[in-house]
Amino acid sequence: MTVAKFTHVAIFSLVIIGCLAEIVTSGILVGDFTKLPDYSAIATRTRYLLFCGLWTFLFSTIYVVGLSTAPDHLLFSVASHLIWLGVTIVLFVSGAAALTTEIKGQHFPHQQRLEILQGFAWADSILLGLALLLILGIGIGRRNGLSGNLLGGP
Repeated sequence: MTVAKFTHVAIFSLVIIGCLAEIVTSGILVGDFTKLPDYSAIATRTRYLLFCGLWTFLFSTIYVVGLSTAPDHLLFSVASHLIWLGVTIVLFVSGAAALTTEIKGQHFPHQQRLEILQGFAWADSILLGLALLLILGIGIGRRNGLSGNLLGGP
């Protein structure tokens, strides 16, 4: 296994694990906040982060499996990775920032879980940023263009 492939699998596995934690935490909170009528704003933000976690888990899994089985396919090229990671980072950072501004200086039911969710959201954002830097580094180092193979060959 090449260094690029090992690093790709490692960082995307960390993203998948972080998203699983995000999905579980936000799923519990969505279930709890839908029972409370006065907390629609915080419920909306937790639902949004649940969506972000599901989106990222699904696509991270597709990219890890796809790159392992069909590394030459255009779907798993440098450009494809960059587009997906760019969109996902914007989604996650906006969700993390929205939750942070909502819970800052206030006390909600399940406050500790909200803070845990906030931490997972920011951690996932950082991991996705590292993944983006990794893909950029590999893409620039390979010098075979944005549509080129991520793991080698022209």
